[in-house]
Amino acid sequence: MQSDYHLQDLVFQTRELVVYRAFHKDGTPHAIIRLKFSDEILENLQKQDRFKKGLDELYNLHHSSLRPVVDGGLDSVDGNPWLAARWWEGTILSESEITQSEINRLRTQAEDLISALGYRAGALCFTPFEIVTATASDGQTVHTFSIDYFQWFRDWAIGYPPGEKNDPEQALNQLINSLTPAPRTSPLLAPPQTPAKPVEPSPSPAPLSLPIPKSSPLKPLALIGILLILIGSGIWWINRKPADSHPSQTLSADTNPTPETPQKPTSSPPHLTAISPKVEKPNASPQPKPETTITAAPRPEFEGEIYDIERPDDIITNQPIKDLYTLEDEEELRNMSRAIVSVQATVANFTKTKTGSSLYLVFHEEGPGFRAGVSAKKAEEGLDEDYLRSFVGKEIIVTGEVSVFEKASGGKGTRLVIRFSKKSDLKLVE
Repeated sequence: MQSDYHLQDLVFQTRELVVYRAFHKDGTPHAIIRLKFSDEILENLQKQDRFKKGLDELYNLHHSSLRPVVDGGLDSVDGNPWLAARWWEGTILSESEITQSEINRLRTQAEDLISALGYRAGALCFTPFEIVTATASDGQTVHTFSIDYFQWFRDWAIGYPPGEKNDPEQALNQLINSLTPAPRTSPLLAPPQTPAKPVEPSPSPAPLSLPIPKSSPLKPLALIGILLILIGSGIWWINRKPADSHPSQTLSADTNPTPETPQKPTSSPPHLTAISPKVEKPNASPQPKPETTITAAPRPEFEGEIYDIERPDDIITNQPIKDLYTLEDEEELRNMSRAIVSVQATVANFTKTKTGSSLYLVFHEEGPGFRAGVSAKKAEEGLDEDYLRSFVGKEIIVTGEVSVFEKASGGKGTRLVIRFSKKSDLKLVE
């Protein structure tokens, strides 16, 4: 029975399930998993004992790397399945640093688990935040896995063998690939190459010079030819200048008849300093990646905090669950969707939907409003309109599940509702 467990912490939740850390009445720790299905799936689960068959088969799945399911049933409030699994103290894989040797050990243990489960191995969950690294009773490190419970009972409800369409080997390979550092491709980290012999640039030829080997003496005729060329060039340079040129200009031209070949500067000119910083090629620096370990995004600890996770990473942290809430805690309660809480408040009014399918005790209607509600279809006998109206104007304590999905009229947002289903969920404050 679910009442045999005392819920301590809401560990995390998704759109599909909620996980609590709880203690059995005998003091042993457990993980309580509450699943959320559509009405159609719930109806199918109750046909032909499908839920019972699925639960019985979970009981029979045993392996040293599998966290076993030891209890379960259908919730008395909303009819959704709940399960109790063994609680393993350890480290969540998604928040761990893991070496290559540990990755190899994880693969070996997972492959052994896949082989042991056979045709049911497709129902295993290989997401990092569902894998717990723990220490076995013999002191050995063991990576523990769980069944994808939502998929398991969904498949039972629609008549599919659980996990039949999944390839566990492929899922495991994807997990291992996500944990294994990829080969480096950065040219900065590539193996050293034998440097090529640098090509020295050919010096610019000196003006009007001839490559004459040092070993060859200049012949008188060659010297006379060179001198004639130089004299002719000088006469041409002087004649092409304007008649009124300044003597200094003529002298400069005569003493340096051929412009000097520009030499490569030994350093950047001052005016280039501001526009010639070190330029790196795009994507020259590799994306940061681990050397021999990886560090995944941190996952919630189990020290009494509440987490609202939209699988897997959108985390909202709140205060530890309290024994009793009031209207002053409304904003806090809005961040605790699907948590089971007790709220003390005065009933201001009674109302119901037009079809009468839902009945409400109204605490206030400011903004989107705050109510306690019950489904007429799921309410126990005697929990009707007349009974609820008897609480108007009185202070009560209502225990139920937090819901923030009902839309208030006039576009005011989503209404906060504490959902209950039994008379014992309502208590008068004396």
